[in-house]
This record gives sequence, C-alpha cells and structure tokens, in this order.
Amino acid sequence: MKKLYGLFLLAAFETTAARADDMGIAGLSGRTPGLDCGNCHVSTGGAPTLMLEGPSELVAETAGTFSLTLVGGPAAISAMGVGGLDVAPSGGTMELDPTEMNMQLMAGNITHTAPRPMIADMVVWSFVWRAPLVTTGEETLFAAALSADGDTTDDGDHHALTTLMVQVTGGRLPPEPTPEPVVEPIPEPMPEPVPEPGMDVRPEPAPEPGLDGGVNPPANSDGCCSVLGQRSAHANVGVTAWLGLCLAVAWRLRRRTR
Repeated sequence: MKKLYGLFLLAAFETTAARADDMGIAGLSGRTPGLDCGNCHVSTGGAPTLMLEGPSELVAETAGTFSLTLVGGPAAISAMGVGGLDVAPSGGTMELDPTEMNMQLMAGNITHTAPRPMIADMVVWSFVWRAPLVTTGEETLFAAALSADGDTTDDGDHHALTTLMVQVTGGRLPPEPTPEPVVEPIPEPMPEPVPEPGMDVRPEPAPEPGLDGGVNPPANSDGCCSVLGQRSAHANVGVTAWLGLCLAVAWRLRRRTR
C-alpha cells in the first residue's frame, strides 16, 4: 500500500512539473547569467534563431510594443513542435499586449500560459514594455525562447537567447550611492622614553632671582655662584647716579650766581 501511495505521489509531482513548464516559468530569460531554458531542457538538434524587435528609443514612462520571433530548431521538424518564452527587463514595467492570447505576467516577466504551435517554422509573440522614470538612460530587454519537439519531455529541445537595448530620454538619474564614512584610525600613544642606565633624568633647578630682580648667573664649574660681576654692576650704577646729582646741583648754583 505504501509503495502504491509513493508511486501516486511521484506521478502527481511529474504531472505538476510538466504543467508548470507548459504554463511558463519566470526567471529564465538570461537576465541572470546561467539562468535560462537550458537549465531544464537538454539542448539537442539544430539551434533556433531568436529575434527581438521594437522601438530603439522611448520617452520615460511611455510604453512601446515589441515582438519576439522564434525561427527553426527542433519544433520546426516535429509535427507537434511548439515554442515558449520568458522576457524580463533591466528596468521599467512589462505589460500584456491586449491583442495577444495565452500570455501572462509572472514575477515581473512576460511568459506564456500555454505553448504556442510553430507555424511555417516560426512562432511570434508580442508584448508591451513601459520605460521607467528613474533610469541611467539605457535599458535592456532580456529574452529567452524554447523550440520544443512537443513530446512533453525535456529531451530533444533547444533554446535561444537575445537582448535589445532601448534608449530612454527625459528620465531622472538614480541617486548616487551614499559613500560610507571613513573612520580615521586612532593613533597609538607614543611610549615614554626609557632613560639609559646611569643617566640623570632629574629636572634642572630654576634659576634664583638676583639682587636687582634679575637672574643670577649660572653656577661655575666649582658649584659656587660668582657674584663679582653682579657687585661690579651695582657699583657702576651708584657712581653714575652720584655724578649726575653733582652736575645737577652745580648747574643750579651757577644759574643763581648770574
């Protein structure tokens, strides 16, 4: 009983996966490198050709109609050959073409709700893309399409990728990223100098004030302060003052005798 229940779950999973493929898958447009139809389908046989056409220039926030054409590949040589697509933009908004059938929006992408039969070795889809307001001035449409042989397996199919660049005018540039603050390193404190052995690191004593408010001369090599020069200076100052006083008195006496 458990074995039958397990087989039932496996069959249900495979059926769901097959239907998911038939109803389109988003995220395989090739916009992200390495993510496209080749992640699930084994590419065999001749590769198809994929062409994406539409306006090469749009004004910001205006829409244009684009067409995606798949030519050749395994679908062209199979009586049950079909095609599927996934289209994603670098910016702006994907919209459905009201004239189209079996198309849908899925996670911002345009994809199919049912595979489209290949007629005259080609499948053509149309969709609408609206240019963004905030743009660098150039946007890209990424498209992937699968040419499948229609046998409901992942073998015997082949995909193709293409892009289309559209110039967008009248838009607004995106804000520049805020630069990260630069953190200046905190300088490490300088180490205190280590005195050499035997070095006297005591501070020098402050000079003593002299007799006239000046600074005494430094000590001589014997360690005694020499005051001879200081006394001589005081004597010279006294003699000069005495001579000046005598001259002043003599000058006054002379004036009185006249």
